[in-house]
Amino acid sequence: MAAQEAVLLRRLLGHEGDPLAGLAQAFFAGASELIDTPWASAAVPDFALPQTEGQPPNDLDRMLRFNDGLLRLATEDPAVYRLVVEVRHLLRPRSVLQAPDLVERVGAIVEAAGANAPGAGR
Repeated sequence: MAAQEAVLLRRLLGHEGDPLAGLAQAFFAGASELIDTPWASAAVPDFALPQTEGQPPNDLDRMLRFNDGLLRLATEDPAVYRLVVEVRHLLRPRSVLQAPDLVERVGAIVEAAGANAPGAGR
């Protein structure tokens, strides 16, 4: 993260004119986007544990099911595995995991897993 933020800062300082004019606002806006992926990867899964304190995201269950389905799909599809690794290593933004075709494939896995869960269909 520090390296990506340094690149962002360098890019912002490279603009013509007063390099400090609006720098803080532009930097924090850009850094916020950069932080999204590692924050979601680190913090959101913690809420699956009952002892985690804090306010979980409103759609935590959906997020956890999606992540589980995504990892299941990644074990079967090398391209999806590579995409997951690239996101985890901060080479690609987390938003690439929301591509409609990928979401559809993950949704099918989540649905199948739910149908096969103990007590499903009762």
